[in-house]
Amino acid sequence: SVLRSAAAAMAADPEWADPLRREEFSVVVRRAALDAHSSRPWAARVAERIGVRLAPAETVSILLATRRPEQLAFALRQVAKQQVPGGAELVLAAHGFAPDPGVVRDHLGDRPVTVLTPGADTLFGAVLAQATAAAAGEVVVKFDDDDWYGADVVADLLRARRYSGATLVGMPAEFVYLE
Repeated sequence: SVLRSAAAAMAADPEWADPLRREEFSVVVRRAALDAHSSRPWAARVAERIGVRLAPAETVSILLATRRPEQLAFALRQVAKQQVPGGAELVLAAHGFAPDPGVVRDHLGDRPVTVLTPGADTLFGAVLAQATAAAAGEVVVKFDDDDWYGADVVADLLRARRYSGATLVGMPAEFVYLE
């Protein structure tokens, strides 16, 4: 059977014994399948063949609320490495401080950025509400200032949203580092 053949092939290659290697491969294959064979790529191919313009993909806003200026450069690097088709804007809510515009530009280049500077006494929920209200994107993704994000996090969330039709999507933490 096909399953026995696949299992035999995997058993013959020592790399497949490593669970992390198998998971990495599985993620790459799932991304490729969704990017090439899900309903949006299919609709794009049909639209191109018949000369119809497909509605553009949704726009994305990444919300980053931080009250720690010392974490800003790290957090901006996490945003900057995101590979989002069509790009994504950043809504930076610098909670209780005014970030250096040069630092923001150095990390994000020409990516659209909206900077908010709510006061230190503003409740965190109100900070997030302000950031959400300022977001221009149809999809909003919240980033934390001290988390590591892979380059495909936002793109993977968009894939999950399109595939599932869900209004809200998320992902578990795969690796946790405790010092």
